[in-house]
Amino acid sequence: MRALNKTDISVHAGQARPLTRQHFGAKNIHGESGLDGTDLLPKLRPEDKTSGKKGVLAMAEGILAQPKGETMLVATGSMTNVAILISLFPEIIDWLKGVVIMGGAVAVGNVTPVAEFNIWVSIPRIYIQLIKFQSDPEAAEVLFSTPVLAEKLIMVPLDLTHSALLTEAIEERILTSNPSKFRQMWVDLGRYFAERYANVFGFTLGPPIHDVCAVHIAGLVGRGVQSEKDGRWYGKKMICHVETGDGRTRGQTVCDLWNYIEGHGKITVASDIEVCPITPEMNVDYLVE
Repeated sequence: MRALNKTDISVHAGQARPLTRQHFGAKNIHGESGLDGTDLLPKLRPEDKTSGKKGVLAMAEGILAQPKGETMLVATGSMTNVAILISLFPEIIDWLKGVVIMGGAVAVGNVTPVAEFNIWVSIPRIYIQLIKFQSDPEAAEVLFSTPVLAEKLIMVPLDLTHSALLTEAIEERILTSNPSKFRQMWVDLGRYFAERYANVFGFTLGPPIHDVCAVHIAGLVGRGVQSEKDGRWYGKKMICHVETGDGRTRGQTVCDLWNYIEGHGKITVASDIEVCPITPEMNVDYLVE
């Protein structure tokens, strides 16, 4: 928040571990700090700390304080906090306009052959043979298997995010259109991510900007831009399940493209997004000097 000059926004700590499993971080991708790759982040000050309020309770209070049907909820990590939220406060579902999650895959995973990291959560590749199935797909299945919530749920899978790459050409436009410390920090983080993604997954054109895609779609839906409208994004309704067993497919999002499965409400699986260029007039220069 200090880097964004938004210290008036409270930060609340979420759950420290999955619902039933032990947690492991993705240091092989994001580094020891989770934001490795830049020295431009402001130094933490004594007042830079979480609020002390449980994240789930803060979410409930914030959502219920808004008019019914106007709030977009975005989850860009594991689904643990959202699963607990709707379990404790099922009435919140009526308050939500939509829920967008960055996670899952229709085809190929990125932490196992079929599972995506945020659904599996969260074993570094080196540990896959050493630690059996420490994850939280159960939380994701809570979301997918709650019919009234599923109808408001949009999954932004790897199949989409791997089409939105932070290329060198985009980095150059970010830096040259209106140079600033904030833009340099953003590019530094992107370049570190690119190097890690290239080493682990073989992506050489640039890393996918996973979470940005989810936030962008949430913004579009929040403003009333539904799937296919104006060609901004596209998604298809389908029944999806999360594999929660202890086999090789644990964490897989099984998406029924052909409507074979009978079951709970259909979620929207996003499959395409309009990638917008960075322009000089975009106001993304917030970093405190």
